[in-house]
Amino acid sequence: MESATRTPASPHNDTSAPPGPSLDIKPLALRTSSQTPKTSPLSPLYQPAGNYNSEDEAFIEGDEIKTWRSGEQFQHPLPQTDDNPWMTCNGIVEKFDKDMCDVWKDEIQNLLIFAGLFSAVVTAFTIESYHLLEENSVTAYSERINILWFVSLSLSLATVSIGIVCMQWLREFQRDASLPPKDSVALRQMRYEGLLKWRVPGILSVLPLLLQGGLVIFLAGLLDLLWHLNHKVAIAVTVVVAGPMLFLAVTTVLPALQIIITQDRQLRIAQCPYKSPQSWAFYRVAIYSARFALYIDQYVRGHHHQRIATKRGVLRCFSQVRDWLQYDMYWWQLREAFSVNAAGEPCLTTDSHDIIRGLVWIAEASVHSIPWISAVQACFRDLDSLPAVKALRLLFRTKGDLVVSSGLRVVRDPATHQDIVAAHVLSYFREQNHQLHEFLLPHRTELYVRIRNSSVGSYNMKDGVTCPVSTFRDVKQLPKDVHIQFLYCFSSLLAEKDVKQDDMDAAWYIFVIVLRDPQLPDLETRRALVKFLGSLERWVNETEGPARLRAVEGLVDHILAFHRSRAYAFIRERVPECLPLFASVLGSLDDAVVQYGFPESFSRMPDVDYWWGLAMEMRANDTPVPGDTQ
Repeated sequence: MESATRTPASPHNDTSAPPGPSLDIKPLALRTSSQTPKTSPLSPLYQPAGNYNSEDEAFIEGDEIKTWRSGEQFQHPLPQTDDNPWMTCNGIVEKFDKDMCDVWKDEIQNLLIFAGLFSAVVTAFTIESYHLLEENSVTAYSERINILWFVSLSLSLATVSIGIVCMQWLREFQRDASLPPKDSVALRQMRYEGLLKWRVPGILSVLPLLLQGGLVIFLAGLLDLLWHLNHKVAIAVTVVVAGPMLFLAVTTVLPALQIIITQDRQLRIAQCPYKSPQSWAFYRVAIYSARFALYIDQYVRGHHHQRIATKRGVLRCFSQVRDWLQYDMYWWQLREAFSVNAAGEPCLTTDSHDIIRGLVWIAEASVHSIPWISAVQACFRDLDSLPAVKALRLLFRTKGDLVVSSGLRVVRDPATHQDIVAAHVLSYFREQNHQLHEFLLPHRTELYVRIRNSSVGSYNMKDGVTCPVSTFRDVKQLPKDVHIQFLYCFSSLLAEKDVKQDDMDAAWYIFVIVLRDPQLPDLETRRALVKFLGSLERWVNETEGPARLRAVEGLVDHILAFHRSRAYAFIRERVPECLPLFASVLGSLDDAVVQYGFPESFSRMPDVDYWWGLAMEMRANDTPVPGDTQ
């Protein structure tokens, strides 16, 4: 190629630089194969770094540091409390339940007081008004006011009755089972889901409406009496009273009927929370009656049926419980089991449906509480493999399939599996609360490095754990040892051809930030930089196909930004041992640029001029060429 004198257009370029080979700077769309340079404008300057042999060779070949791997002690753990993480999570739900139930209990207590006073007032009026129904000729208005006042009194008393029953339900919901913290979380989740499924909050919200409705009706009767001075009254009051009575009857029988009627032997349904003394009495009678009915059914059929036998075994166990607490415990054990034998005993238990849903609920409730985050992610790590996958699928909901499809199920190493689960959980917290980013960043980056070091080639990172470092600001928030470990990790990924673009971006950001650090890099940092550049050069040379083209595009972008920021001088001043490697990376990259042409996003005139400017600066500064003899 002929040489020609070229003055770079960039203001950063040195116009006094010695002449260099000409370069066709037309956009790619306008180039033809005959116009594409066949040699690199930088290739005469740089040779592969493999020939480098200097007094720093011992430095470059020094011992490498021990890289972080899953299963080892964390260097940057999240702050933890002294308690067991499950105890912390159990405390979270206990506080939530206590606050929730205290509000309901206070409201019911106030309603009971008001209903008692109101009933006394209405009773005083009805004592006088019912005499109007004893007269020989009963007027229409006397019927109306008695209907209104007796209905009002009935509604007030119904509010009291239903309120007392609701207080009994809440007492059973909050009853302490004195279980280990992990089991307490699961038991509470079972009760909580039943509370919601069976509309207990909705029933509680109706109580004030009943009492207010009674007040309105009483006032209407009072107005009617003031405007005017009884077989129909009984019918009206009976209809009104029938509603609360029917409610009491239905809620009394439902817990027992649910056990008897359901076809799910493991009871993975929302538990009916209508537990009260009267429902317990009916429950005892109903269970024994159902057992007897099944015995008769089997006798009539004349043969042993497995489903009926299992149902009889379950009912037998339910008939042996002494109170609602033991009822909950047996129900929960059935939900945990993979199967139930003919005696009604649960078989092969594992982390249950309830502990999974309970932990997800706690995570969703903890996104704005930093002290709880560490305990929540520790509990997720403690789950068995399959329940952990189910919990992540439920936590991420819309993209839960991506988490599972990323290969989490095929990770065999338990420590690596735990790190991946924790990384996903912390990623969820980061997505839900961006203010947690800086707080979580060091630990998330350490997790990422451990996972990448421990699972090269065995875990699909495409849709899996993402690199948490995405900007220069992120790099500045990280400790020095994280910088070093990330560069070593990235170098290993380059050797395994297992690099993502966000890995490349993060490693380059670290490279630039380390060079710009006011303090001179220590020995370990300089070795990490040398390893990074050496691995990068080999990767560019050895990678083929579309992967190499994508690498060239990304690296050209970083090199141009590097030149614009005048960061090249920092290499000469701070890490001169990196100059040959950096020059070799540029030479390999420039050969690729000539081979592929400038990437379309960098084919504009200023970008090509910047590329030329970097070449001129390197030539003007007499960058040492590996293998040259002076």
